[in-house]
Amino acid sequence: MIIISLQINLYQSQFDRDCLEYENIMINIYKYLVFLLILFSLQPIMIYGQVDRNDINVEQGKLWTDSNIVRILDCYAELPEVNMKRNNLNFLNISNNKSIIIAEYSARNTKGGMIYFYRLLDGRQSELSYLGKSIWINHMVMSHNEDYIIVATFERKSSRLQCYSLEEERLFWENKRIDDYYFGVWFSEDNNEIIAFGSDAIYKVKIQTGEVINEMEVIHDEYSFDGHKETWVNHSTSGKYIVIWQRQAKFALLDFFRKSANENITVWDIDKGKKIVSMPLDEKYFRTAVFSPDEKFVLLGGYDRFIHFWSIEKNEIVNKVPGEAIHMVLNSNNNMLAISLMNDEGNFEVKIYEYPDMKLITKIYPFTDSYTIDGIMPINFDKTGKYFAIERDGKLFLYDTSDWSVLWCIETDP
Repeated sequence: MIIISLQINLYQSQFDRDCLEYENIMINIYKYLVFLLILFSLQPIMIYGQVDRNDINVEQGKLWTDSNIVRILDCYAELPEVNMKRNNLNFLNISNNKSIIIAEYSARNTKGGMIYFYRLLDGRQSELSYLGKSIWINHMVMSHNEDYIIVATFERKSSRLQCYSLEEERLFWENKRIDDYYFGVWFSEDNNEIIAFGSDAIYKVKIQTGEVINEMEVIHDEYSFDGHKETWVNHSTSGKYIVIWQRQAKFALLDFFRKSANENITVWDIDKGKKIVSMPLDEKYFRTAVFSPDEKFVLLGGYDRFIHFWSIEKNEIVNKVPGEAIHMVLNSNNNMLAISLMNDEGNFEVKIYEYPDMKLITKIYPFTDSYTIDGIMPINFDKTGKYFAIERDGKLFLYDTSDWSVLWCIETDP
């Protein structure tokens, strides 16, 4: 009996070990499946691998590429050290009425976005606002009458709209409850409304109160803004039209159950919620766009190293100019087009052209040690076209466009 009992116990022990081993195997398989799921979900982080140093900004644990969608907050992954001078400013706006340049200061030692003023007279710096810890600017636009600036932020879980009075130099109002993310913000032609293109709808917001007075979802019915898509939105001078296009950046597991990126580039009349023109993207991957002052053309900068002139009336590309455009700014008063380009050596440079003849006026020296943030190089004209501001290699330059002489130059990292 004792021998039989011992044998039974031995068999039972062996059975328990086999069960435990089987359980461990199943746990490991489960962990592996979970790891694969996470890997696919984080594919935009993992699959990019080597990021070109001209397209990267490592700052306070955040990674930005030239897409405003591929954005990871609190990504503490080890990245190659970037030993170079850097730009510190975003979203340059020049106000003649207030004689200031407004920009977001976002150097490495800051823990949130800061809005700075620079005097046109001598470049002297002052602070308008500190947005707060881990709050950064996604868009910043000045009103046509230069009385206000509107700021769309991005944060960990939400986004907010902020309106600042330039006359009183203070925050006018803030609205945190409209949308989670904004692809673009701008002012109506009469300066009475703000148009905000959010992830759920297009909103018209009253400038005096921050109250939403209209929502439109008809455009959003044709697009999906979830998943790993890159979306570009730009507006015309009047604010009446927008151009929008998408591409699927990467595919993760859940993207197979989501709506794919729209395969056309389209101009919309946002007041009527109506398509004006549309054309297939095919293999043409554009990264920047700007409307002509008469709103008859859209200039498109693409990865094919050409700037395309898209006629809205004819709905076709009517002209192409060589150049791999990263960002474009067009001034209607002096008919000058500023284009930040990537040259054959992989460095940034800025060329100023006469528009629409595209005759080269001047070239600003290559940005050997600089790079853009979210595809936006810090360049801009003032409303009259008298001044042109640009940051290169951590210095802010103000040019007189009559002869392109430098009026002053200051370090942007105090």
